Amino acid sequence: MNNEINEYIKKHKRKKVRKKLVLFFIFFFSITILILLKAPFFNIADIKVENNKIIDSKDIISRSELFGKNIFYINQKDVSYKITENPYIEQVNLKRVFPNGIIINVVERKAVYFVKSSDGIYVLNHELKILEKRASIDGLNLTELTGVSPTSTDVGTYLTSDEKIKRIATNIGKLLEENKSDVKFNLANLESTTSLYMLVGDVKLLLGNDENLETKLNNCIGILKDSSKGLTKGYIDVSFNGDPVYKNE
Repeated sequence: MNNEINEYIKKHKRKKVRKKLVLFFIFFFSITILILLKAPFFNIADIKVENNKIIDSKDIISRSELFGKNIFYINQKDVSYKITENPYIEQVNLKRVFPNGIIINVVERKAVYFVKSSDGIYVLNHELKILEKRASIDGLNLTELTGVSPTSTDVGTYLTSDEKIKRIATNIGKLLEENKSDVKFNLANLESTTSLYMLVGDVKLLLGNDENLETKLNNCIGILKDSSKGLTKGYIDVSFNGDPVYKNE
């Protein structure tokens, strides 16, 4: 009986020792890993920027404030917020490259329109988000936007809160972005949503409402590109169903 009790006590002690050893090794391993993770070896020293065609990489890297930060402890949401404070940057994605590198992949907004104002020129994307304020548009291939009453002129905000105008501007802007022809659309007027018009040089394009805009603009491009028509001044009317009407002046 005493032998059985003694054996039980010994087994119990061995279990306690093993348990303590396991806990010790877990604690030791955890501390070791924590120390390694915080080692300078993992501090970010190499940053690359991808997919940026408009904004300089140096500006994006500077905004990220990532140099010297531990690669395991970066906050993607916080970094994205800092970078997207530049209105030209729409989205940000970070990729860790161990042991101390980061790739910043960005999606940029493309400038499509400009609006003249007494205090300068505002550059906009197709959604009418104000990307920057400039003294001129030299070097930029943009379409002037008229007929829109601004509700804000702060960089980073939308020029207007009118959702219908924003929708029409977005639809036209996307078509301008996709335009592969050499036809330069100089102006888009949205003053009347039922009598929209655009200018290509001295030719006025009468669009009517915003229905079938792609077809309307393609018809206009076809007429403008047809040398036999010789249309350099006048108008093209595509505001109705049926064949376009054009006139030289």
